[in-house]
Amino acid sequence: LKSGNNIPLSLLAALKPGWLPFTDTHPYAGRRGVYFPTCTADVSMGRHNVTYEDGYSAYHHGGINFLTMLNGVKEKMPDLKKFAVYGGSGGGVAASVWMQGVADLWPSAEVTAFVDSGFHMMPGGEFFNFFWDNVAWSPGPGGDNAGRYDSVVLPTFDWRHQNAISSQLHAYDGRVKVVYIGCSEDYIVFGDRATMSKYSAFDGSSIHQLPEMWTFLTNLHKCAPAGSAFSYIANCSKHHMSREGWPEEADIEGVITMQSFTERVLKGLPPDAADPNRTHFWYEHKSLENDGTVCEADQTPAPTPAPTSASTPAPTPAPTPAPTLAPTLAPTPAPTPAPMPTPAPNDSTEVEANSAYRAAVSTALAAAVMISTQVIVVHG
Repeated sequence: LKSGNNIPLSLLAALKPGWLPFTDTHPYAGRRGVYFPTCTADVSMGRHNVTYEDGYSAYHHGGINFLTMLNGVKEKMPDLKKFAVYGGSGGGVAASVWMQGVADLWPSAEVTAFVDSGFHMMPGGEFFNFFWDNVAWSPGPGGDNAGRYDSVVLPTFDWRHQNAISSQLHAYDGRVKVVYIGCSEDYIVFGDRATMSKYSAFDGSSIHQLPEMWTFLTNLHKCAPAGSAFSYIANCSKHHMSREGWPEEADIEGVITMQSFTERVLKGLPPDAADPNRTHFWYEHKSLENDGTVCEADQTPAPTPAPTSASTPAPTPAPTPAPTLAPTLAPTPAPTPAPMPTPAPNDSTEVEANSAYRAAVSTALAAAVMISTQVIVVHG
């Protein structure tokens, strides 16, 4: 809480926020953590103020907020040895982006990112490239505008190539791991595709969701360092399975359950005790050797400099030193800059649609649930 007091887990449990360690069987039972709900429509990577063409002003400060929170944890616990970041839906996408920033802030920590139902956009996918070029808060050319806080340095978020995440994992010598679970026909993801077509210039129906997902996953498992990538993909339509009590529909016949897979991996155990070298469990067979994926000859990016201090961390390389994030950033947003152009709606009558929803869906990340959640769990 803002007062500095802890929130009893019993109070959180009554709110049913998601898969938190409410029981002793949870992989992270007994560890310290931060529950981070967010509604900034930017998968916790925004550092922009944007005024959209219908006059709606949005403060896409998700990245600013998340980094501010991490700076606070860093100040109190600078020498953490284990750190987990996980989330569902848009929070899952955020977890996969922030795992590198966490690893850079705690250069000796083992970092695990757990992504539940986070296949809204993937490295090398058509939607990410549209987002990179056109969305007003993106880290690419689309976000190059007067509303950006250039003084705030966030982790690199460049997924234009399908090997973006496998390359990142190579940079950390096995101390960073990523875990994906999902349904092939996730009803939220597919529903968002239709919404994208309605509220943006991007044709959501053009996305080939399953081919893009399989291309990403086969690349990840083929090209990432051994033991750094895990996934469980079922033939189902559910969304955010860990929050929904691990529905049986999300289990693959003849193999371990999705819940068992997740709990064992997050405890640092092989997913399947009977087959300890197996890291992916998919309802459909895919050949990692014959899928056409070509791994880069050198998958190790240039090393990221260590944070300069607890108060002025630098999660990623930048041409200028990372600033100290003043407390005034979060409670008092900077004045809204001049309106930035965004793609016009296909039908002029849609301008009168709910502007808050439209702004978030059409120009932020259409695939992300408006209220996404993340959890970070630390162990000294």
